[in-house]
Amino acid sequence: MRRQGQWSLSAQTDRGEMASRARPLPLSAPGALLKLLDRHFAHLAVLPSLIVLLGIVGYPAAETFILSLQRVRLGETSGTFVGFQNYLTAFSGPRFWNALTNTLVFTAGTLSIELLASIPIALVLAKRFRGIAVFRGAVLLPYLLASVVVATIWKWWLHDFVGLMNYVLLSIRVIQRPVVWLATLKLTMVVLILVSAWTRISVVTLVLVGGLQTIPEEVHEAAAMDGANRWQHFFRITLPLLIPYILLALILRTTFAMREFDLVWLLTEGGPLGSTDLISTFTYRTAFTVFDAGYASALSFVLLLVTFTLSAA
Repeated sequence: MRRQGQWSLSAQTDRGEMASRARPLPLSAPGALLKLLDRHFAHLAVLPSLIVLLGIVGYPAAETFILSLQRVRLGETSGTFVGFQNYLTAFSGPRFWNALTNTLVFTAGTLSIELLASIPIALVLAKRFRGIAVFRGAVLLPYLLASVVVATIWKWWLHDFVGLMNYVLLSIRVIQRPVVWLATLKLTMVVLILVSAWTRISVVTLVLVGGLQTIPEEVHEAAAMDGANRWQHFFRITLPLLIPYILLALILRTTFAMREFDLVWLLTEGGPLGSTDLISTFTYRTAFTVFDAGYASALSFVLLLVTFTLSAA
């Protein structure tokens, strides 16, 4: 009995020592702080960018919303509070709906052309061959040009009397008389979409090239060994793996296309007869021609909401 009591006492002692060894020692204040920082490192890394973003985007957006609730002239810091009257005026006016429709048509057209044209270009740029650097530079060149330079070039090319486009088409007898490309109701929006797509196509192309380079080479080799032809290889392997990058490119370009201003204003100023008037050009004209800062702020905030909705969808 005594030995059993000694054994039980020693067993309890051993278990107590094992429990004390397994129990973590209390951390000191610096150690607890380092552990807390390590646990929330991802949030802390994003925090500086979030603060800058809130300062650059959040504060102006809040000020714009406050101005949109007032009747205020351009240059004034405050005006008469009118609530949502500016929004009701916008939604009840045909010019707003015309600008919104043109904006959606312009965005859908540019994104469609950019996506369809950038996929084959990206497939070429993702390969390695002699002269690839020159080809990549040529694809980036339109995006690197300033908007005023692009507008000047295209105004000269599309001029109805001395333009290169009419000269070529008349020479090969595609048209019988000069076309006024930037002053025809049913044609000007098409021209704007093509010019914008030509300028911004490199953005989508670069995103897709990055996505193509992330596909492992073993996947392509396995598809070749299984006897897949080029079309099967593209539609069953390359395109499904490229879909996340396509969505990323579409989101980026949607945010830019919805608020396109400089190129449209330099080429057409929203004409003829409002056929290319976007929300951005309509807002600019309202603010700096009519000097109605409250109504222009409401238009800007509506554009922000529409852009955010389309990007989130």
